[in-house]
Amino acid sequence: MRRIILLIKQRLVDLSVKTKIIGMVAGLVVLMGGASVFFTTNLLSANLHEDLERRAVSVANDLSGRSEPLLMTQDIYQMNQQIEETLEHHPDVEYIFILDESGETVIDTFGPTSNVSEELLRANGPEAAGEEMTASVASFESENGPIHDVAAPIADGDEGVVRVGMNETMINETMYSVLLTIIMVTIGTGLLGLLIAYALMRILYRDVSQLMTVSQAVADGDYSANAQVTSKDEMGRLSQSFNYMIERLNVKKQENEEFTRRLQLKNRELTVLHDLSIGVSDSDAYHKYLYRAAQMIQTELKMDQAEISVDISGEPIRASAKTEADPGETAATWSESIVRDGEEIGYVTVAGSGDPDGEGRMFLRSFVRQLAVISENVELWNEVRYREELRLKLLNKVITAQEEERKRIARELHDETSQSITSLIVGLSLLELSALNQHHMEKIREMKRNAQRTLDEVHYISWSLRPSVLDDHGLVPAIRRYAEEFANKYGVEVDVHVIGLEDRRLSGDVEVTVYRVIQEALTNVARHAKAEEVSILLRNQHDKLDLIIEDDGKGFDTAALPATEWNKDHLGMKGMQERIESIGGRLVVESGEGHGTTLYVKGIETGRYQDERIYITGR
Repeated sequence: MRRIILLIKQRLVDLSVKTKIIGMVAGLVVLMGGASVFFTTNLLSANLHEDLERRAVSVANDLSGRSEPLLMTQDIYQMNQQIEETLEHHPDVEYIFILDESGETVIDTFGPTSNVSEELLRANGPEAAGEEMTASVASFESENGPIHDVAAPIADGDEGVVRVGMNETMINETMYSVLLTIIMVTIGTGLLGLLIAYALMRILYRDVSQLMTVSQAVADGDYSANAQVTSKDEMGRLSQSFNYMIERLNVKKQENEEFTRRLQLKNRELTVLHDLSIGVSDSDAYHKYLYRAAQMIQTELKMDQAEISVDISGEPIRASAKTEADPGETAATWSESIVRDGEEIGYVTVAGSGDPDGEGRMFLRSFVRQLAVISENVELWNEVRYREELRLKLLNKVITAQEEERKRIARELHDETSQSITSLIVGLSLLELSALNQHHMEKIREMKRNAQRTLDEVHYISWSLRPSVLDDHGLVPAIRRYAEEFANKYGVEVDVHVIGLEDRRLSGDVEVTVYRVIQEALTNVARHAKAEEVSILLRNQHDKLDLIIEDDGKGFDTAALPATEWNKDHLGMKGMQERIESIGGRLVVESGEGHGTTLYVKGIETGRYQDERIYITGR
């Protein structure tokens, strides 16, 4: 039920204003008409019933007074004439009958075939009012409707009683006539009210419809629309307020458009400056972005031509943009100098049919200031790039010299020192055979064992300085061989996983650098990590070589020592970093106390393989 009520309420709310106004007027008319009918009929009915009873008493008393002598003389004829006159003058009289002093019916209007019933006789009788008898009124229902019965005494009741019964026919006719008149008046008044309401509603709806049309136009972006003010009432004042609102919206729209235009201009300026900032590392890109900047200036300032000239490290870079039409000699020209540290390093010139406005000049000055900063950044970047290239060249020379020196020392250790120690061992063996006693023999054997250990160490040092397997067989076999030697010497398990390099060779500098990085990393593990396992992953994909070395040692706090601050106690890490950077790679170290250490070497350019064959040569 509640849902139905809410649905009806919503339907009523959704009706148009026109329907609501007409509905309210119609409802008011119906309510007023219903109230008029109700109160009028009730009041009229009470008055008519009261009047009917008064007439009934009057008729009964009249008949009682005139019937007294006739009843005494038993003049039935005259009594009948009186009754007929009464019926003629009072059509709403239902019946009349006269009783004598003994209660017998003397005359009645029921006809010869009907008699007065005992029930009717008992329904009413005269009432005593002190010592006199007065007429009494009683009402009851009959077959013909309500009856108002009056009993009037004749000669104070001594001679008999006159009974008059009156129906409500005239009351009903009067009520019907009055009710019909009220209904017709109500309908007429309602129609007139509806016509007046419709006319007023048309006037009101015209103004509302106009405001709706103007609102839709404003919503569509037409701020030139205005509402016509046709009156000085509330709708007229509303139209004036609406027009004022549109005027303010138009002003705000123009302000927003101007602000948006400035913002877009600033955004394009920042975009061009950003592109110029990106282009500081590439002269060709810088020239391209400078040309785009000239195009942007020429377009935004609506000029015919724009030219930019900047000196970078003494070398001028120029870019210009212009429209199809030639500005000619009479065109206005406006220029701004690019100044850095009090020295002019270039200019920005625009030419066209008119000078830039104040905002355009402000934009140009701002652009020139930023361009001066960017040009300085270009020079600084060129200097940094030159120094970095020089540093890498020197580093490559140092590394090359180191490797050559390692090879020389390894060769001398193998060819000279090893031979000398071998000769010493042979001599000690011969001396052992000619020992004079057991004591001398033990001393010789101890010297022989020391010489053998020294020879093994020399062989290991020689192999570590420059393993021949790296030159003969390549990077992967050299790594596996070194991992095996490292595991045997230090008791640390080393797992080597290779992806994409099993049967391929890389350039010599890449192979040597990667090998030295692995060698230095394993040396650090042996010295500091106290690890039990080391994992080496070497992966080559899309001409990019990645290396991961991970151990389960004690680790260290990398946050306390950033990679850019390796000190004298971390020369090994510093050396690895420099070696990797020399071949275009990047070193990342991840570690934590108690969580081991992981070295990531990323982005080494391998390019084309040196050779796809595996070299196996003897020594």
